[in-house]
Amino acid sequence: MARKARDELKVGKGQKRKKQEKKRKRSEKDDSVLENTIVPSSDSEIEELLSARKKKSKKKQHLDDTAAACPKDSDEIMTFDKTYQEVAERLGIKLAPRDDPEKAFEKSTHGIVFGVEYDTIDWTWAIPTEKLAKIADQIKNILGKQKERQEEIKSIVGRIIHVKPLVIDGRFHMDHLMELNSVSDNSKDLVELTESFKKQLYFWYILLTTCSGKATIPTPVPAQPAWAVDCYTDAAGGSMDGPGKGTGSVIPEFGWWTYMPWSVEINSWKWLSEGKKVSRKMSALELMGPLITISAASRSLAGKHVTFWVDNQGSCMIWRRGYSNSCKLSNTIVKAIATVAASIGSRVEISKITRCSEQWSTLADQLSQGNFSRILEENTGTKFDPTPAQIPKSILKWAVRPTVSDELGMDILKELASNQEILGINC
Repeated sequence: MARKARDELKVGKGQKRKKQEKKRKRSEKDDSVLENTIVPSSDSEIEELLSARKKKSKKKQHLDDTAAACPKDSDEIMTFDKTYQEVAERLGIKLAPRDDPEKAFEKSTHGIVFGVEYDTIDWTWAIPTEKLAKIADQIKNILGKQKERQEEIKSIVGRIIHVKPLVIDGRFHMDHLMELNSVSDNSKDLVELTESFKKQLYFWYILLTTCSGKATIPTPVPAQPAWAVDCYTDAAGGSMDGPGKGTGSVIPEFGWWTYMPWSVEINSWKWLSEGKKVSRKMSALELMGPLITISAASRSLAGKHVTFWVDNQGSCMIWRRGYSNSCKLSNTIVKAIATVAASIGSRVEISKITRCSEQWSTLADQLSQGNFSRILEENTGTKFDPTPAQIPKSILKWAVRPTVSDELGMDILKELASNQEILGINC
């Protein structure tokens, strides 16, 4: 035992010495780079630096596309353009001629940048018709196959990613495409095309062949108007430590609230999704609050801007991105939220709030712990209904044993259509 311990100690010391040696060499290399770096301060030094670089390498250097914008009455764009050309000339970089507007153009309110056609007068952007046709042809070709090379899948997914921002809610139709986008590291490998991949690809084919390709340029950061309806939701992790763990929702403006306990399968840690306990998939559990609220309060929220405040950053990021690469259950929920919201004409955002940072988030937290009696005891200045709002049966049934599905949103809408008008179902 003593000899074995000494051997392990020697191995440990040897590994430590190797790490120290690598760190020392890396430090010496960095110092050498700093010592030999020329910081140009004059035209002659710039020329000297460029000459030295040309001798060391024969590789061609390419400057990627560059675009700039400024307010209507500003001359900043002219200053930028002039400076940009001067710098490019001094560095020996050849810029594209401006006789072809698709390659380069001067100050304008209309032009093609990164393959997207901008119009700052109408405030729209669009994909050129020729480009749309190429994407549609490529999709049609893939749909007729059972297997496809990895490089071809990456090509079409890359093109769809490029046009995705131009399609409202297009981000919720990407998860299956992204799943097959990185099956193999070998671009020549054949990948079997799943039905869900083909279905999602067909969605883009129909969309790109029927739409005009033009859309309003969105704001860089999603923002809701001041009159948006604020909804506060919270979820507790599944546990048998206390009764009633689940999810709670509050809409102070309407005096509305609801609560749904997790099933025994979730609270007892028995139900799994993708090999993981659903009771610990907090991003997915937190997204259940917005889904329940937009569905159960669909009559009140129809046609309105709605902001859901949740205390899980992961849930917010999955909603903003439209899908998760690591949690398919979250994909099921965000797609269902988007489907219901679109059919009732609501514009939804899910935003981050610090846990129990004010009275409404605290109230939602209490509901998720099963303390729903507090909603009648709290002195909030808002009169809440004494009974929780009824949750659609399709959600209650699915939540007993949550599974990955693309049809949850449609199942909810079919149920809601029995009591109200739902776009795409009964009107």
